[in-house]
Amino acid sequence: MAIIQLTCCIGACVRTIDETMVMERIAASCGGQAVYFQLPAFLSAQQREDPDIKARLRATRTQRASTRVVLYTVGDARSNLAYLAGFRLEDTDMTRLLTTSVGDICTHFITAQGRVCLPDLNNRSTGISLPELREKEQKILVAGGPDKLQAIYAALANGYVSRLVTDVGTARALTMMS
Repeated sequence: MAIIQLTCCIGACVRTIDETMVMERIAASCGGQAVYFQLPAFLSAQQREDPDIKARLRATRTQRASTRVVLYTVGDARSNLAYLAGFRLEDTDMTRLLTTSVGDICTHFITAQGRVCLPDLNNRSTGISLPELREKEQKILVAGGPDKLQAIYAALANGYVSRLVTDVGTARALTMMS
């Protein structure tokens, strides 16, 4: 069995010790092998035309299509601003991201209604698509804390989660929101 990383974390596409350890432990507990995502979170126009990157993206999408169970987290929009600045977003797009996005699900920035916030940025994402995520048999979201509360709620409310792993404070705050 393969344990497949769905996307690179937003920020530098460098695996941290903790991320690697988690992937390896999950794979070992399932008697499987960890398969790491080897692409940046977003592709530039030039990268989208690179034959090697196209081939790796195709292979990754094929692997992801075969998965039934996904384990993922969400991010908040504000903590990713420095990384996103490298993608030369227009000021209007950055403003829209800050004012309408509650965070990201697998590198797709969403609104509170679970809709894509910036279609152009969404089209450059290498993460699992939101429709593909929604169709998975089991969608396990692991996230917590006040910074991610809105993104967690949007994921829950819009069919991107079948199981949630979180802390008590976040769980209490979520019950107050519904």
